[in-house]
Amino acid sequence: MIAQDSNSADIMRWDIGVFVAKQYVGQLRDNVKRSIDRKLLDGEWIGKAPLGYLNVNKDDGSVSRKSEWRDCAKWIVPDSDRRRHIVEVFELFSTGLYSVEGVGKMLAKQGLTTREGRRVGKSAMHTILRNPFYHGEMLSKGKKYPHAYEPLIPRWLFKKCQDVLEGRASNERGTQYNKKDFLFKWLIRCHTCGKKLSSYTQKGINYVRCHSCKSLHERESVFESQIENVFKTISIPEDAMLDLVQILRENHETERIFSETQKANLLRERSRIEKKIETAYDDRLDWRITANEYDKKV
Repeated sequence: MIAQDSNSADIMRWDIGVFVAKQYVGQLRDNVKRSIDRKLLDGEWIGKAPLGYLNVNKDDGSVSRKSEWRDCAKWIVPDSDRRRHIVEVFELFSTGLYSVEGVGKMLAKQGLTTREGRRVGKSAMHTILRNPFYHGEMLSKGKKYPHAYEPLIPRWLFKKCQDVLEGRASNERGTQYNKKDFLFKWLIRCHTCGKKLSSYTQKGINYVRCHSCKSLHERESVFESQIENVFKTISIPEDAMLDLVQILRENHETERIFSETQKANLLRERSRIEKKIETAYDDRLDWRITANEYDKKV
């Protein structure tokens, strides 16, 4: 310790002690940073696993509670209770028929909650849709690293959701524009400013234009004929065609399984509602509820 009347030797020893302490802290910081960088390069996540995954102990596979936030160097596995819901989030949103909030409400009815049992809000749903972890990449300080854990969705599905998010964000007219079936919606950009072109209908004719720099304004049919000429010049090699057919078959099978799952969920929901209506009708016949109460419940 130094005081107001400390001599120069005491002050010098104090300064040396402070210097050594700062150097020690700096070395600790560098060691932690190197350790984190090493883990990321090895494909290991350094934080709490995103929703749909669990931090577990490597030895016995038990959920890691104590180290859930700080010591996540153990392992990360898909959460069996939530993984199917996370996949549905991406599959539903990729269709472009649902808003982020709409997907959240639909999955909440099917049982998707946070680890604490709360509903997944709109902001959290945005975070899920923007997180590349689900298709195999970790995002840390603006950099992406491939991780060593099991991905929940394919990369193409994640990319499709990003396109939908980008289209909704850049669309000033909101969902009314999304409901219209334009041929080149969200697909082409202006050659001058690079912004995505928008479409509109006037007197039954579809037009494409750039709202940003106003350098392009043309009928949709003009673009259609140009692209048709390009397609006529394309020749797909036989081996590439076989790969393409296989990919399309796999995508079709994925969509079929998803459709069957959705159908089964809807049938279960319908059966549950019908039972509730039947119970309410019995209550009405036995005068346990009034006619007005029955109508309200139905």
